[in-house]
Order: sequence, then C-alpha cells, then structure tokens
Amino acid sequence: MESELLAIPDADKADDSAATGRALLLAGGLLGTCIVFLSSLLSLPHLDAWLTVALYALVIAMPCLGFFIAITTAKMRPTDIPDDVRGFFVRVLNSAQGQPSKVTANVGAIAAIAGIIAVVGHLSIPAFLILVATVVIIVVLFWRAFTAARKSLS
Repeated sequence: MESELLAIPDADKADDSAATGRALLLAGGLLGTCIVFLSSLLSLPHLDAWLTVALYALVIAMPCLGFFIAITTAKMRPTDIPDDVRGFFVRVLNSAQGQPSKVTANVGAIAAIAGIIAVVGHLSIPAFLILVATVVIIVVLFWRAFTAARKSLS
C-alpha cells in the first residue's frame, strides 16, 4: 500500500486504469473545491489570518492539481509531432508522468486539505478543534492497526 495521497499505480499492474481513474477523480474533486472556495473568497472585503492561510494554500493547490490532471490524461499521437522533435516530447511526457506528477499531486492534495482546514478554522474554533481531534484519533487508530498487521506478518 502506497503512502501517497494520490497514488499513481505502476504501469505493470492490472488495475492501472481503475487506480488512475480514482486518483483523477480525487484530484478533480479537490480542484473543484479549491475553485469554489477561492470564488467565495473574492467577495469578501477583508481576509483574516485563517482566510489568508486558506487563500495561499488554495492557490498552491490549484496549479499542482491541474498539472497532475493534465499530465495524467495527456495522450500523445506521434503523427502530431514532427520527426525531429518527437523523441524529445515523448521523453518529457514519459518523465513527467512519473515522479514529478506524483509529487505535484501530493503537494496539491495536502495544500487543498490545508486550505479547507483553514476555512473551518475561520468559521469556528470549536469546529477546528473537533476536526483536529478527529484527525488525531483516526491517525492513532490506523497506526495501531498498521503496526498490528505488520507484527502479524513477521
């Protein structure tokens, strides 16, 4: 199991298209959420500290998620590219669909989640504290389950 938020599957796995589809769906949902939140921020006359953090996080997330979606869905037809530059563009696309795409997807997802958390903090401090407590509880439960499963395998 990969630890990345938007895990891009290996090319040799059988469920490659399904996992890529799930990653694209998650990235598209986060990108849409960023756009909705950013458009809501435009109507506000003044941003407090929470909303400023949300703004910065959302503008970091949007190009990262957009790049991930564009690179992952890119289809190159060799006939569209002249012979002298075809090899260069194919190499660039193939390298971009690997590690750089994974990094930008995960940075984008983390930034989008940070922006959403900052909006919750702006709306209500008690709701923010409940969110943080819930995340801590979930992380502890999953960590215990993970270590128990790892011990049973050894």
